[in-house]
Amino acid sequence: MRERGGRGRGENWWRLSARHIRPRGIIPPAPARPRFAVQRIIGAGDLWVTEFVLTYDGRPSFTVSIMEFIDGKVARETQYFADPFEPGASRAQWVERTP
Repeated sequence: MRERGGRGRGENWWRLSARHIRPRGIIPPAPARPRFAVQRIIGAGDLWVTEFVLTYDGRPSFTVSIMEFIDGKVARETQYFADPFEPGASRAQWVERTP
């Protein structure tokens, strides 16, 4: 799925929840204010990846955002979310908790 948005009209993709927002003007803000804690940003040119923890309504979600740019503007953003989970019993002895 390699379609791109128009110039300066970005698209948002949320693969794990099967949602896609095509450009239709300004998207209203969410009712609760999310918090972002950036862990790492890496990229070059027109492709950048950000790893961050998104906390929304007090629940953290580990997030990866892949951003594609055209002419210096976001053309497409795809985000992947993972909620924290307990390790399986077979791996629990090697797991260290992170903040």
